[in-house]
Amino acid sequence: MSGADGKKTSFSLEQAFEELRLRDAEVQKLHAFQRKLQANKTEERESELAIEHSIILQRARNERDAVRQEAEDALKRHLHEQEQERRRRAEEEELRVQRELQKNAERDREIREEQERLRKAEEEKARVEAQRLRDEQERAKAATKEREKKEDQQRREQQERQRLEAARKQAEADAQQKAQKAADHQRETAAAATASSPERIHQEYVDLYLKLKAWKNNFWEDLRTQAKTHKNPSIKSLVSDVRSTIRSEVGKLNAGDKEVNKLATTKLKARLTEALQSPAPVAAYFICVLAQQVVKIFTSYVHGAPERAEPIGIMLTSIFALKELQFPRQGSDLAEKERSQSLFPIFLAKYHRVCPALFGISANQGTLPGKQRLGWAMLPAADEGASKTTFVSDQTHYDRMTGLAIGYSSFALRNFSAASVSNPYPPVHFWKSLAQIINMSPELVQPTHVCILRHMFGSGGIGRFLLFFGAVGVAVLREAYVEFPKRLPEAMKKDSFVLELDVFVTVKLGEKEHLHLV
Repeated sequence: MSGADGKKTSFSLEQAFEELRLRDAEVQKLHAFQRKLQANKTEERESELAIEHSIILQRARNERDAVRQEAEDALKRHLHEQEQERRRRAEEEELRVQRELQKNAERDREIREEQERLRKAEEEKARVEAQRLRDEQERAKAATKEREKKEDQQRREQQERQRLEAARKQAEADAQQKAQKAADHQRETAAAATASSPERIHQEYVDLYLKLKAWKNNFWEDLRTQAKTHKNPSIKSLVSDVRSTIRSEVGKLNAGDKEVNKLATTKLKARLTEALQSPAPVAAYFICVLAQQVVKIFTSYVHGAPERAEPIGIMLTSIFALKELQFPRQGSDLAEKERSQSLFPIFLAKYHRVCPALFGISANQGTLPGKQRLGWAMLPAADEGASKTTFVSDQTHYDRMTGLAIGYSSFALRNFSAASVSNPYPPVHFWKSLAQIINMSPELVQPTHVCILRHMFGSGGIGRFLLFFGAVGVAVLREAYVEFPKRLPEAMKKDSFVLELDVFVTVKLGEKEHLHLV
């Protein structure tokens, strides 16, 4: 190769290399420009994406704020609705309470009106009864006067006939005199034999009860008459207070609180003392009302709560033992404690009226007259002023007899050995009542007698009975609860009260009192 060609070739290579270098530089610039352009595009895209993300985030925040605002609005509406509901319910409750109060007030008003109506009806009934009794008394007086007039006329006629026929009848008179003496002697003997019979004693007490009832009705009627004419208003007020005190304080007596019982008895004695100082016979009215209230509790409540009778019996005997309610008895041979007689027969008359079987009286209780004779209570009449015609049920009757039997031991078995006053109703009367039942002819014994026999020792009477009568008392208990049932007729032995006596002997006397009578 020549030198020119070599230079040309070298130049061409250098030129080629320069072009390559330049081209490479251009390519690098192009690549740098492209990278820059790409970076700018990337930045623009990222900026756009950032803007889009910001927009999306703002939209999300706006939606979140809208949802939260909607939730808050819903919560406010819910709370408002709850408040409205609470107010509505409060208003309804207030209206309900007002209606209930109004209903209670209306019921109380109706009760007061009914009580007032019953009170007026009772007063009117008492007035009618008192008027009827006065009318009967007037008719009885008129009949007595007419009878006495006729008897006087007959006596004068008889005397005239005797005077005219004296000579002819002289011999007959002597014979009649002898016959009369014999008849008188016979009547005196019969009277002496029956003077202490249960029947006669019972009738005397019933007569006393009827007289007291008539007297009380007349007394109360006179007070109402005086009140209308404004005479002695203080007496009527005192009598009303006496009746209210008796009903209130006797009702408070219970076996669980001796202090309450003592306070109630003290109030009753204070009211009695006040009644004794009255010029009117308020004290007698006091005793009658007291007897009525005690018997009412015995017949209504004691059969289910025997322990309730004890404080009533203590109160009753302590009041009748007061010296102010005693009057002297005849007989110089009497002991100091026996020289006074209490007014207890007034109370006992009420007991004879409601519980004749306790005192040896018998009748066939399967008949209406028999029920009436045994003190079977009657239901109130349907119409005011109408007579009572329907007896209470058997269960009600036996509940009444149970309460009266339990109540009897509460006042008939009281120990006055350490007291300075005499017992108004000594335990010998309890013994007598028990004996009158178990000595009764078996064919005369009724379920009422056995019911009374089963319950007449009450809740604590066995111990007190044995304290008074000792070993003899044990023998009497064996006779009453073991031997007496054996003597009854076969049909009577199947009665539920007779069957209960076996349980009474085993459980009450055997297990609880440790008295093994069989």
